[in-house]
Amino acid sequence: MRKCYFCKGKIEEKYVTVDYRWGDSLTVIEKVPAGVCEQCGERYYDAKIAREMEQIALSSQPKPERYLTVPVQEFQLSVA
Repeated sequence: MRKCYFCKGKIEEKYVTVDYRWGDSLTVIEKVPAGVCEQCGERYYDAKIAREMEQIALSSQPKPERYLTVPVQEFQLSVA
């Protein structure tokens, strides 16, 4: 794919960080090859890469490189 499906911007190959969510689980996967639109930022992954990310997120092996502590807050609309 050479152009973004949404905005028709140019797609550039990059390595990105993906926040992979599965149910209540969150796995951060770094250095994922992706096509990224230079204009809107939309990401495109090959089917093989998407399957590999799913395997990484659902597998307990190999052991993660490191763990992150992430604050979680609930959105509450302020009445002005």
